[in-house]
Amino acid sequence: MTQITMNIFQRINAVMKEVNYIQKGEKKVAGQYRYVAHDQVSSVLHGPMAKYGIVAVPTVVELTQNGTMTIAKITMTFVNIDDPKDNFAVSYTGYGIDSGDKGPGKAYSYACKYAMLKTFCLE
Repeated sequence: MTQITMNIFQRINAVMKEVNYIQKGEKKVAGQYRYVAHDQVSSVLHGPMAKYGIVAVPTVVELTQNGTMTIAKITMTFVNIDDPKDNFAVSYTGYGIDSGDKGPGKAYSYACKYAMLKTFCLE
């Protein structure tokens, strides 16, 4: 019997068939609206991505700070674990505002979260 191996796009599609929505968290921003956090996205996608053999590798392309604003430009590469040459990359920019040392982490997390949400067509 011949085994059919899925390419990276077929694997992404398989994850999309399993995950079609991520519920917003209970925490509100300034008491006004709820949002989907980076940790929620990672948690929901982790199992299906592992199941279908997809690894997401984020790379910081540029990190800049101007006062309390940090901007992180990343490239997220999605890799087929059975054939690492079968991959594709998306670029995203994230912004983090923090008066302390958390700006870079916020900007990086934001960019990674949206790279994942948009790749898997999640709202």
